[in-house]
Parts: sequence; structure tokens; C-alpha cells
Amino acid sequence: MLLNNAALGFPRVIREMIGGAPLSSRWYAPTWSVAGGVLLNTPTLGAELFPDPGLEGGYTAGLNDSLAILSGAPTVSQSADVHGGSKAQQAICSAGAIHIGHTRTLTLGAWYVSSAWVKRVGGGMQRSLFYDGTNYSLSIVFSGDYSNYVVTQRATNTSGSNRFIQTFDATAVTLTLDDVSLSEMVMSSAFATINARQSNVNLIAPLISTFTTGTQAGIVLRLDSPSNPTNFVIAYCDGAGNVKIEKCVNGTYTTLSTVAAAYGATKYFSAKANGSSISIYYGTTNFGTLIATVTVSDATVVNNTRHGLFSTYSGNQFAGVFSVVPYA
Repeated sequence: MLLNNAALGFPRVIREMIGGAPLSSRWYAPTWSVAGGVLLNTPTLGAELFPDPGLEGGYTAGLNDSLAILSGAPTVSQSADVHGGSKAQQAICSAGAIHIGHTRTLTLGAWYVSSAWVKRVGGGMQRSLFYDGTNYSLSIVFSGDYSNYVVTQRATNTSGSNRFIQTFDATAVTLTLDDVSLSEMVMSSAFATINARQSNVNLIAPLISTFTTGTQAGIVLRLDSPSNPTNFVIAYCDGAGNVKIEKCVNGTYTTLSTVAAAYGATKYFSAKANGSSISIYYGTTNFGTLIATVTVSDATVVNNTRHGLFSTYSGNQFAGVFSVVPYA
């Protein structure tokens, strides 16, 4: 629903309700949709990278096993306690650090979606569904019933792994795993953008009314191409209690700022972009809580005129007013 347009005498002001109705035709957002009064994104995924996602094949000692023991010495066997199909995998883990999963060659800078259904039987098992050889995903305690755990993360190393089990417990624990997955995200599907026809803007994003720990959601500024994005700036909740600001220049990411900032259902992003200076805010008022001011002077970024929203997972929801006006 358009709130303010050229007919009102503001030819370069864009304000729209997000979530109250489908996005207007001015947006490039092929994977974004409205459901239940909120806007959400279901990114496009590439091929499944896990050799036996249903875990039907059992554990042996080869590269293409259902599971591989990456460290430690758990006892792994098939189980009839399944989430789907006819077999799952049970792991009895002794005390200490144990990792079970698979190692895969990743594309540097690409974003990946990793998931698994896990059921814990006693103990304090933690999980890391994605490890790229440098950074772990967020770890939490597994539930006592089958639950689906999803992590989205950018690869900062080319040799990574799905570490479906990661335990640092002082006592043994038994759990079952089923229906695991690892896929690369099509990056163009992570954005919903609009051409404001200007690079210097004040942007106010709608609330991230629902957010999923372990995933990412926020805003994008100065995107070059909606169908083949390689140059832009993103600011987002990183799923681990921080707001990150990153630039992508010719496909190469640089983290410009990481600031601890708890997610809140009444908080939202706003930004001021003027020349090489970009200020990012995350709080309950417009431009109220400054996260950081960063410098982005790269020629392939600084003059781009597309701005909008960023989300890596359908469990993240936006609702409220989206506004882009000339910088002031």
C-alpha cells in the first residue's frame, strides 16, 4: 500500500506498508511473500550437498557415509526412532569434545542453509549445524523431542563441515539424528530491493517482528544488480546476539563492524548513507540507537541506487513501514 508518492509532491520519497499487502511492482523480490500480515522470504536453494540426507544408509567408514566422525569416538548405529523414512542415526557420545557430521568443499563468500532433526536423550548436548573451517554457528542445547534446527551462515573458509553434533559435556549423552541438509543459497533471493534512483538516502526499515536465532535479517544498501548481486552493503542481526555491518565488493565480503545488540520485536533498522559514510541504527526509534558509522568508498558500491531488505530464512518476518528519502 503506497502511503506517499509523486502526486503528493515528493517525487523521490518512497514509503510503503510492509506486510499489510503484497509488495508493489516497484520491488524486485521474487521469493518474498505476504502471509498473515507479515512479509517473509523463502530463499532459493541450490542442490543438496549431503550424500544421504534421510540417513537411511547407515554409518560406515567412507567419504559418502550418512555420517562421519569428525573428532572424538562416539558409538554410531542405526535407529528405528525416526523423524522421516525408515531409519535414523543414533549416537552415544562419551564425555569431552565430539563432532559428527560431514566435511564439504564450500564456495568462499557463499551463504549456506544447514538443518537437521535432532532428539536428545539426557545430557546437555550442544549443536553446531555449520562450521566453515573458521567460524562455528551458534550452539544451543538440543531438545528432548525431535526438533528441527536451522542455521544460515556465510562461508569464510573453503573447507567446511556440517557439525550436526558438537558436545563439550562432562557426561555421556545419547541422541538421534534424521533428515539432515546442507545447501547453498542463491544470493539474489536473499534481497528485496527498490530502485530509489539515488545513492545518498535515509532509510527506515519495518520491524523484524519475528526473528529466528541462528539466521540473519536486516537491510541492504547500494545494491548493484538484483539478479546478480556482487556489490552492496548489508546490516543485519547475525543470529548470535550481534548487529553486523559488511560490504561486498566484487563478491568479496569485508566485515566493517560487529556490535552486541539484542534482538527485539519492537526494534528496527534505519540508515543514513551519504557519500562514503554510512551510519547504521538499530533501536525502537528512527535513527535513535547508533550501531556504527562506517566508510565505504569503493567505486562499485558508492553510487548504487537499490536499497531494501535482507533475510536468509522464512522464519524471519517484517511488518511496518518501509521508507527511503533523499539524504538529509
